[in-house]
Amino acid sequence: ETLCSELRSWKNLYLSGRLQKPVLNLVSNDRVEEARAQNLEHALRTALLLLPPSFSEDQLFTTISNISYTGDPRMGRGEAPDKPQQIA
Repeated sequence: ETLCSELRSWKNLYLSGRLQKPVLNLVSNDRVEEARAQNLEHALRTALLLLPPSFSEDQLFTTISNISYTGDPRMGRGEAPDKPQQIA
């Protein structure tokens, strides 16, 4: 339930941010998959609000990646500052 709540609410963005990137599911759980899909939709909608009216696919994926790293405590301490761009 904690994971589903975080995926829907973005309270700290760490777990939800990690799951905005491609992941391999080892165990299937309908509630988690529904919350994960909602998390991805939230990331897309947030990115669309942050982007200019005209943007490239690369800019979209970079913006989503930047959102996901907002809650990562490692950013600024050892992580490459251009990591979101590398992932996109």
